[in-house]
Amino acid sequence: VGMNADLQCMRIPAHRYPMQNTVTNLFGDPQQPVAAQHRARVVAITSGKGGVGKTSITANIAVALALAGKRVCIVDADTGLANINIVMGLTPRHTLEDFLDGALPIEAILMEGPRGVRVVPGASGIVEYADLSRHHQQSLLNGMQRLEEQFDYLLIDTAAGIADSVIHFVLAAERALLVISPDPTSLTDAFALNLKALSLLALVVGMFLIYNTVMFSVVQRRAVFGTLR
Repeated sequence: VGMNADLQCMRIPAHRYPMQNTVTNLFGDPQQPVAAQHRARVVAITSGKGGVGKTSITANIAVALALAGKRVCIVDADTGLANINIVMGLTPRHTLEDFLDGALPIEAILMEGPRGVRVVPGASGIVEYADLSRHHQQSLLNGMQRLEEQFDYLLIDTAAGIADSVIHFVLAAERALLVISPDPTSLTDAFALNLKALSLLALVVGMFLIYNTVMFSVVQRRAVFGTLR
């Protein structure tokens, strides 16, 4: 999995986690000692529009963290059109469908991907899970809480858009990355997602913008950032 050289990140202000705009501050210093009561850092990667590179960015971040010696797990929370397994070159035998049906614990569906990154594959093309019910959302969040004790980083690859399930997964995260592209519809949808998320979450989640396949000038990037801010 290759890193995207055209990716840039800016922070949308939030009131819980004061940080500078650096990868070190976003994901933590890999040399920091692990706390006695260990829990993973949970980061949601989301977008207002599909096709902006959200899943590829998730995979690249996971591999980069793994190369830094971190234990990383990706949860494919796009339960309608899951595809992190495709990006990671995996063929799942079991998926979130088995977990949400109660057939298997979440640990039993984990797969190992490149550089030891573990993956919870989503349920792709299953109409029943395209937009999770509150019961299934809570079941998945409970499963993710168990995974927090086993990894250093838990990356949630959400579905695109502003469905309630997307917002709930963002709410469950310590920090969120909002991926946009130069496509005008991407900017419009990102604004809608950001507005809804911030209004529902009461500004408690540290949210960052990721400009993927950057074609903006510095002036344009600042203008977009000002609008979403």
